[in-house]
Amino acid sequence: MGDIPTIHITNEGEESDYLAKHRFEIHSRILEGVERGVNEGIDNILLFKIINHVDNYTVILSVTKESWGESLEKCKDYFQQVEEYEACERVRILEEKIKNGDI
Repeated sequence: MGDIPTIHITNEGEESDYLAKHRFEIHSRILEGVERGVNEGIDNILLFKIINHVDNYTVILSVTKESWGESLEKCKDYFQQVEEYEACERVRILEEKIKNGDI
């Protein structure tokens, strides 16, 4: 996954607008992150860095091993909704690996 994307927020409402408009990218990064975590034995995957210039804070969004199951469930729901069945299958495979303790 390399460097994590940085999102710069420069006005009110831009953060929630970005998250709403880029749902596919966000869920894809979560899926890729969990795949990487499972395959490489990484417990914490960094997804995005948000720099909010309006409220003057920086936050890094990540997904930890403890929340992989919940994150994958949300990804699966989203990918089913947009009919991305290849991504659904990738989620299913990861859920099986987690369920079976193959991580």
